[in-house]
Amino acid sequence: YNNRCYVLAKIGRPKEALSDCEQALNLAPGHAKMLDSLGYVHFRLGQYSQAIKDYTAALAADPNLVSSLYARGVARGKLADAQGNNDIHAATAVDKTIAEMKGKLEIAPETLSFAAAKPQ
Repeated sequence: YNNRCYVLAKIGRPKEALSDCEQALNLAPGHAKMLDSLGYVHFRLGQYSQAIKDYTAALAADPNLVSSLYARGVARGKLADAQGNNDIHAATAVDKTIAEMKGKLEIAPETLSFAAAKPQ
């Protein structure tokens, strides 16, 4: 279910993806990568507050999940939360390629005013 959830969100069908993500989490509650996928679905739906909650839960399950840290930063930025800057910089310090990878998934901070600023 998780793979289908992710793919549906990636190809622009996040509403359909939501039920697959929820089914995946029913099978494995608290699984970090499934929570990351759910965050991606909520991000694609423009539900940034919920995406932040999902990414935060994913990070609680796996603090080394850089993709969730980066995406949470971008979601925070969409809500004008300056803490997003810290997440983005922390993620790129660990993985220099994360911005390019997430940009391909349309999770990019280019349009956010804080993206170029140094962390606070």
